Amino acid sequence: MQDYNDTTVEQWIKNYAEPAGVNMMIIDAARENAYSLFDNVTPADRPMCSFRSLTNVSHLLSTYLEQGGSLDICPDMRALMAAAIGEDAARIIADHCQNNALGVPSRDEILNNPEGAAVPDATGSQNSAGTLALSIATDSESADSAVKYIMRLRGDLQVQLGARLLGKSRRIGSIMVSDAATTFIQSHADLIAIAREIGDDI
Repeated sequence: MQDYNDTTVEQWIKNYAEPAGVNMMIIDAARENAYSLFDNVTPADRPMCSFRSLTNVSHLLSTYLEQGGSLDICPDMRALMAAAIGEDAARIIADHCQNNALGVPSRDEILNNPEGAAVPDATGSQNSAGTLALSIATDSESADSAVKYIMRLRGDLQVQLGARLLGKSRRIGSIMVSDAATTFIQSHADLIAIAREIGDDI
């Protein structure tokens, strides 16, 4: 078995986490904390952070955000994460979310004014803002708002989050009809196939 390190974490991200639609804030936190996040020296009865348990926390975090949770992770959510990956790892994830919330607009700002809501300068905060935009997409109208906002982010995030949004829209049965959505789909037709593959997992 290999230890958790920069190389093995990058392999997990490339070969599993990104194709499977793991929450992008979880991916970033794992990349930035490849050594401290994963704790393999632990009593048998204590939760341990592994790729599998971190994937479970990704589902928890995505659902939490979809249900209106903020990037300032509440104590109850942190306790849920700790039950899966341990208290130290849960603290690292929660700190990562909070540290990358600077300049991120509220979900209402993204929903109601996607073309005017603030776009953070820092890459990590842009990732958080885009992940939040993805989480608000629950129907056709909110998916249109999400794509309008995501198209204002840096290019690589547009592609990653846009592909995920296409997959999610397919899964929830929404139809994006705005000019922004049409432009994105036409510009990235090759992503539609990818989105169809990962859509059920986002």
